[in-house]
Amino acid sequence: MNGKEQYDWKRHYDCTIKPEKSIGDFKYYTLENDTGSGKIVTYEIFPGLLAVYNDLSFERCGKVVEPGDDIIQINYCSEGRYVRKVSDRYMFYVSHGDLSIGTVGRRETGGLFPTKRFCGLSLFMDYCEFQNSAGKLLDELKISLNEIIRLSKSKPRYYTLREIQKIDRVYDLLISAIIERRMPMIRLKVFELLMILCDPEIMTEPNIPEYLSKKQVDIAKEAEKMMTEDLSTQLTISEMAGRIGVSPTSLKTAFKGVYGVSIKDYRKQFKYQEAMRLVKETSEPITEIAAMVGYSNPGKFIAGFKSSFGVTPGALRKKDDRFS
Repeated sequence: MNGKEQYDWKRHYDCTIKPEKSIGDFKYYTLENDTGSGKIVTYEIFPGLLAVYNDLSFERCGKVVEPGDDIIQINYCSEGRYVRKVSDRYMFYVSHGDLSIGTVGRRETGGLFPTKRFCGLSLFMDYCEFQNSAGKLLDELKISLNEIIRLSKSKPRYYTLREIQKIDRVYDLLISAIIERRMPMIRLKVFELLMILCDPEIMTEPNIPEYLSKKQVDIAKEAEKMMTEDLSTQLTISEMAGRIGVSPTSLKTAFKGVYGVSIKDYRKQFKYQEAMRLVKETSEPITEIAAMVGYSNPGKFIAGFKSSFGVTPGALRKKDDRFS
């Protein structure tokens, strides 16, 4: 260990970042810009290996960084969708369950969160520093950083692995361990992940990015705006397509490509998220909130709310009141 400074993860974020608290080696931050807010937890697993857990509710907050061949960035998305623009097309390269790996800033371009929600974990590895600090363990576990370096540099842009079950299992436990501050489990799961990534056969997994044109992205965003501006009314897909000037099929294809779910599912998710906000932040009667998000039948609204969040809106309000 040579006392080298920790990698500056803050340069990846286009927002105001404020320290909130520290608990041991776990550091907590709040983030904010004109499109939303979020929270971050960081933990230095070893010198040269930094974990950054993101819980973000933004439309955008990513910032382009200068390339750095000596730092490997491993990203995993546990919730939401992250978009990178590539020339005149949009590459949707991380959605739920996806992992991407590359050297920092590798052909990086501006990005956004079309669902205004993203949770995930980034690992920043200074592989020379990490080799120095954890070399003995890496050798004992037969983890070859050369294989991971090769994987990170195998594509002009970040290499993406789509929903590989064994990676999902490792990350689920790793993220839980960071949230619960269980240091031995964090190290255990990180080494397990590295063992998977240094397997040459990982390169045989599908790595197919989804591309949409700017026109398709604009179509999807216009439909999303129509749906969310007034939740008390509900346009049909045909009505939205007619207003935009495209066929219903083209609208559905573009929307699913951008937001990762169907129009019907997105509308339902958005309505219940808005209902949750109203339950927590206002004193409006539950029947009024149901009507505000487009439900004429309060009983159906309450049943759907409980199915989505595991609690009725009334019980959620009482629970929040206890802590106010």
